[in-house]
Amino acid sequence: MRRSVGEAPAVLSPDALLAIPTGLEAMAEITKVEVQRRVKRREILKEMDLSGLNFEESNLDGGDFRKCKLEGSTFNGVPMSYTRFEACNLSRCEMRNTSLRESAIIECDLSDTNMQDSDLSEANLRNCTLVRTNLSGCRLVQSVMLDVKGHLSNFSQAVLHNVLLGGAKLQICDFSACDAKELLAENADFSGSHFTGSHLQASLLTGAILNFCDLTAASLEECKLGNASLFAATLHHARFNTTDLTSSQLVHAQGSEVLFQDATLDNANLSFADFTGSNFNGAGLSGIYEHETVFEGASFEGAMR
Repeated sequence: MRRSVGEAPAVLSPDALLAIPTGLEAMAEITKVEVQRRVKRREILKEMDLSGLNFEESNLDGGDFRKCKLEGSTFNGVPMSYTRFEACNLSRCEMRNTSLRESAIIECDLSDTNMQDSDLSEANLRNCTLVRTNLSGCRLVQSVMLDVKGHLSNFSQAVLHNVLLGGAKLQICDFSACDAKELLAENADFSGSHFTGSHLQASLLTGAILNFCDLTAASLEECKLGNASLFAATLHHARFNTTDLTSSQLVHAQGSEVLFQDATLDNANLSFADFTGSNFNGAGLSGIYEHETVFEGASFEGAMR
């Protein structure tokens, strides 16, 4: 419809202005306003391309996304508790300071996504891909991360109390200064990862792979590490007091002043390791393998061999 000369231009309502896609939002099939409407109506969003949408200042609590593409979208500070993402592409997203409590993020790709300082307590991230994912400072208390796969991800200073990580494969990741008490990570593979100054007390790490890991000044007291592999691990000033290391592999481990007081190392392989100045007081050392092991200055008061 043509406008007459001198006629004032039509004025769009605020809702209409918000519905106009701009920049990356033009890639998406629908606008963020329409997404919010459908979430509010508890509709399932399935097999939709929602790439590049900026959801800041939105509320997506209880949303349900199945096989959707959300690559490059922004969720900073967005409430998303109880939200479900199933088999979605969530790579290259910005999700800082986001609430994802009790959410289900299952079989999703979170590669190159920044989730720094977000709350994922009691969330389910089963079978997710975490390549270069930033989870530093996140709360993951009692979360489920069974069989997650990834590398080069950042968990530094994250809170990982009682997280289920059984069968996970998280290689060359940064767990430095994380608070991971009572971690449940049987048979998990952390090869090449950094745990410097981390707190892993009372964690279940039976059969875990910690080859080439840096555990300098880490606390692993009262842990279950039976049959675990710590080949060539760095253990300087680490604490393994009262920890079960039965049949573990510590070949080529390097650890000055490590605390193994009252630990159980029966049948452990310590060949070629260096434990200069370490404390084995009261430890169980029955049947250990110690070919060319360095114990210079170590103490063995009350140790059982």
